[in-house]
Parts: sequence; structure tokens; C-alpha cells
Amino acid sequence: MFFVVGGKVKKAVALISLSLMSFSCAQMVSGYQEPYTIKQGETEKTIKVEKEEKKGKAFEERKEEKVLYEKDYEEKAKEKEVKKAGNISIHFDDITISELLNEVFYKILGVSYLAPADLNQRVSVHINHLTKDEVITYMQEILSLYGLGLSVDKGRLVVLPSGRSPVGDNLSALVYSPENVSASSLSQAISTFISPSGKIIAQQRLLVIIDYREKLSKLKKLLTEIDTPFYGDKKIAFIKTKVDASQIRDNVRKILKLLGKADADSVIDSLEKEGIVIVVSKDPVLFNDIKRWIEVLEETSSGTKREIYIYRLNFLDAESTAELLNTLGIFEEGIGISSQQQAQTEAPRSTQEITKIQALPPTDQKPKQTTPETQKKEEMPPAVIEEKAKSEAKEEKKIVKVGNIVADKSTNTLIIKATPIEFEVIRSLLRELDVVPKQVLIEMVIAEVSLGKGLQYGVEGLLKGFLDSSSFTIGTSFGLAPQADTLQGFKTIIFNKNNDIRGILNFLASKTSLKVLSAPHILVKDNEEAKIEVGAEVPILTQQIVPVTGGTLNVQNMVQYRTTGVILKVRPTVSADNSVTLKITQEVSDAVKNTVQPELTSPLITKRSASTTLILRNDQVGLLGGIIQNRLQRQKSGVPLLSDIPGLGILFSNESVSSSNTELILLIKASVITTPEEGQGVKTSFENKLKHLKDLLKEE
Repeated sequence: MFFVVGGKVKKAVALISLSLMSFSCAQMVSGYQEPYTIKQGETEKTIKVEKEEKKGKAFEERKEEKVLYEKDYEEKAKEKEVKKAGNISIHFDDITISELLNEVFYKILGVSYLAPADLNQRVSVHINHLTKDEVITYMQEILSLYGLGLSVDKGRLVVLPSGRSPVGDNLSALVYSPENVSASSLSQAISTFISPSGKIIAQQRLLVIIDYREKLSKLKKLLTEIDTPFYGDKKIAFIKTKVDASQIRDNVRKILKLLGKADADSVIDSLEKEGIVIVVSKDPVLFNDIKRWIEVLEETSSGTKREIYIYRLNFLDAESTAELLNTLGIFEEGIGISSQQQAQTEAPRSTQEITKIQALPPTDQKPKQTTPETQKKEEMPPAVIEEKAKSEAKEEKKIVKVGNIVADKSTNTLIIKATPIEFEVIRSLLRELDVVPKQVLIEMVIAEVSLGKGLQYGVEGLLKGFLDSSSFTIGTSFGLAPQADTLQGFKTIIFNKNNDIRGILNFLASKTSLKVLSAPHILVKDNEEAKIEVGAEVPILTQQIVPVTGGTLNVQNMVQYRTTGVILKVRPTVSADNSVTLKITQEVSDAVKNTVQPELTSPLITKRSASTTLILRNDQVGLLGGIIQNRLQRQKSGVPLLSDIPGLGILFSNESVSSSNTELILLIKASVITTPEEGQGVKTSFENKLKHLKDLLKEE
């Protein structure tokens, strides 16, 4: 059986309404006709007055009705404009398909349609901001859920069965258009609450839920709570758990705190009665980590007893790692253990306890008894005792116990006593920490620059003068940073990226005399110190003893050797953005003739040293200078033989004194190596440089 709504029927209803309205208006204009009764004691005059009053009242009512009709017409006109602009909203809860067709097609769109009369399946629809065409499209989607199709025949919409209905018996559908959260995110969030017979279909702008009517009502409320601006850019999950949801919630919070991943924008909560853990996070990586930890906690929930685990480290030091893990308080948090079990379990010590375990002697070996006589025989000089103690320390068994972790230094292995979940937390930490460490290739040139005419202000003035002038051009361009720091008289200049040390040296060499003292290249591990010494061991007289034996003097000299030359210490620390902090200590020393105390045969040590901390970007060049030294040179010339005559030699000789200033500079470049491939590239480049150097030596 079919019924028709709209078209001619609608026009007929409208004509009847207009006819009735016209009839009423004509009646009121011709005169007000209304039966009335004459009350006792009233005169004809009174009756006439009442008639006039009723006429005026009728006119006012008629006038008011006209105004209302005009307002209604304006509102309908506005409604049409709204529909065209795409602001049609459809909100119905638990109505039949027949009712939905009547509300949408007839009342909202005002179109004719033909549909079966027994469409009693129920549906809930909540869609906003639709155009007229979009309403038709979405209605097609909704009808398809119930095995119905929508077509157009002679300007009229026709609803006919089209196939099998995805919505089974006793089920209903909820069609929802999200405002703030994407349909896919909402689908993932509420999937936990869907019945086994239910289904979720997430489209670009539409979320379709097929389930029992009672459940759809609750899901609608849940969607309204979630679909807010707060959750707009976040991922949401309601995870059903078989164990205590509150315990899972608390343990996940503890784990994230220990791992340093706690986020203010992330929410972890629980519904204890339903056994559901709620996860909300803006960071997709953190969101997946939280879900993974919930799974791990579920798998390890039955294991609350501490067991022995072995973890072999690749790059970290076993002892320092054990101390770090113990400091984090993983065992004190009681992850995976309920409060009751935690009270029964022996709590680890709060203070860090380090016990060195030494190899025990065989059980049949008797302890050695020490008597005053044997002790006197075993007395040794302090130097021998110290050397023996060092030797025994080396032979000591390298096992260190820190809390619940034993570090085997000989094999770089950790032996851990923990619950399954505690070990999972430790393993997760070690996976992030025990990685290939970053390395830094440090290229350095230590040079001495002669400060002749025009260089009285040092290298800094020369470089600034060059960089401010556009008339000079060299093979490698470089720029000066806007500031030059001065640390204890030690000037630091930072050049822009992509600078070449060789280009800077070539420029300096073209302007003045330049002497390269050392040019080392060092590959050093992050946060480790590298030391370079280039020079000689010079004997320095420290003590002179003149004992008198048998009337003769026997001079004894105490000599200590001192390292001279170039001594350089560098400790690089790489930050997350590959900037390098360099802690630099450099010293240039030289042994010269002692002119202060000529009677001493020991040489005089001249030393120039500086310590500073420098921050460079990756592949950036820094110049450290400002240590200027003044040297006086005396030259004597004269007539051979005659100039050597005492007293008269001055007449046949000439003595001149000259001075020269030199500045010690250090050019340094730091390049961060993060992968083995980059390390291989550095190795290849270095081998090519060595080959080029060998070729040059062969030519000479």
C-alpha cells in the first residue's frame, strides 16, 4: 500500500486555508455579526455601546492577525534563504522511517514523494549545516541502511526497496554529523560500547551507528559529551579491560611519569564499574604508547612476584646505568602491584646502596694471622703500598649491586630483580637510552699570527675590516656573527654556517705572516674529553742538594720533566638540535733560555693558556684569539776578534733590540655524526686527504 503526500494535495490544502481566511476577513469587513443576549436592566443604549466596542476590538484583532501573517511570510522567506545557504539541520530521536520522510521531504524541503506505508523501522538523525542537495544525498545514505532506495520520477521522489538491509531485526540506526571531532576519531572512541551485533560506519562527515535502540540513546549522549572543542584536536579511546580499571589507570600514570612522557594535554581516567580506561591525548605517538602500556599491564597483571631478568647493554656503562635506574624510583612506585600486595612486599631501600662484591677465598684456606713480628717484616715504603693497592683494585671482581639491580662490569650486563611490568618499564627506558651515541668530528688549527703594521688591534680587527668591505673576494665566503664575546681577555668570534677553515687561513696568510703550530682532527664521543699533546718533555730543576762529605761538595739535582708544546683539551656536548657545546682548554708553552736567573741551567717555560666554553651549530666555525705576546730580540754585530776584546770591544760592535707581537688563535669546527653512514663518510673523506698528502710528499 502506498500513500502520496505533497503535489496537488498540498496545493488543495493551501487553497482551502486561503479560502477560509478570505471568508473570515470579508465577514469582519462587512460588519461584525455575533449573537448576543440582553441582560436584565440594560438599556438599548448600553447594548449599542457594547456593539461599538466589539466592532473596535474585532478590527484590532484583524489588524494584529494581518501583522502576524506578514511576519510569518517573512520568516518563511528567510527559511528558504537559509536552506539555500546550507544551514538546514535535522534532529530527530527514535522516529520511524515514515515519520522521517514526512518531516524531511514534506515539511523541511517541501517536495512530493511516494513511499511504502509500512516503514516502521526506527532511526535517530542528528545532522547540521546541510544544503538542500546535501539533504537528499544524506537521506539516500540513511534509506540504504534499511534496504531502501531513492529515485526521482516525474519531479517526484520515490522510495522503493532496493536490497538487503544492513540494519538487522530489532536494531536501529543513529546518523550523526560531528561538529568538532572527526568521524573516524569518534568511531575509534566509542567502538568499545558497540554490541556484538552492532556496527559503526565512519564517513568523511558522517558517523552511522547500528545498534539496539536503548544503546543508541546512551551513545547519543556520549557523542554529545565528546564532540566538543576541547577534544577537537585530540585522539580519544575507551579501552575495555579485564583487570581493575583504576589500577591500570594509576599504573599507566606512574609509567608515563617515570619515562618522562607525562603530558598536560593528555588525560588518563577510568570508569571502574564498566571496567573502562579513558585515554585522551593530542600526541598520536603518546596515544599509541599509552594503549600499548595498557595492553602490557593486562598481560602482566597476574605476575606480581619479582623475578630475575638479564639485560645486556650495548653502549651504556652497566654500573652508571644501574645507579640511574635505582635513582628513578621504579621499584618504589610499586607498578603492577596493588596497595595490599605492596604493603606485604619488602620495600626497597630509599637510599642508594652500592656494595662491591669481591671474590671469596676457598673455604679450606685458613685466614692469615698477623703478629707484630710478621707485620714488621711486611712493612713497605708508601710508594710500594700505593702501587700494590692499585693492583689489587684492578683484580677486584667487577660486580656492583645497586638496589634491586646488579651490574656486571666485566660483561656490561644488568641483572634485575623485578616484577614483569617493572622489567617492561626498565626495558622501555633502556631501549631509548642504550642507542648509538653521537660523535663529534672536531677540526682544529692552532696558529700564531704576526701582528705587524696595521694589525695592532689583532686578528679581530683584520677580519672585521675584511668582512665589512666588498672589494675582497676569496674562494670561500664566510660571515661574522653580529657579536664577538670576550671571556677573560680571550676573544671569541663565531662565523656563519658553511665556513671553511682553510679559506679563513688563506685570507690571514695573504695579509700577514702565519705559522701553524698544530692542526689536529679528532673524532670524539658525545660528552667525553679528548686531549692532544704535541711537544717535548723538558727537564726542569726542582731541587738541589749540596751535602758535605769528607770536605768535598757532592751536588745532587732533583729534576722533574714538564710537557711543553701544544696541549689541547676538548669536551663536546651535543644537544637535541645538534648544536655543540665545547668546553675548551688550550695551552701553548715553550722552553727558552733562562735570562732571569742565568746561573741556573734549567730553562724558562713560557706559557699561554686559556679556558672557555663555546656553543656552535653543526658545521659552524669558531675562532678563539686575543692572547697577544710581545717578544724582545737582541742582535749583536761587530768586527770579528776586535769586538770580543774586553773593554774595547764595544767600540767595534753594535747591539740592536727589536720587538715583535704575535697573537695565538684557535680555529675550531664541530661536525655532529649521528649515524654509521655519516661516520663512514667522514672516514672516506679523511682517507682521501691522507692520499692527497702522500701525493704531495712524493712530488717533493
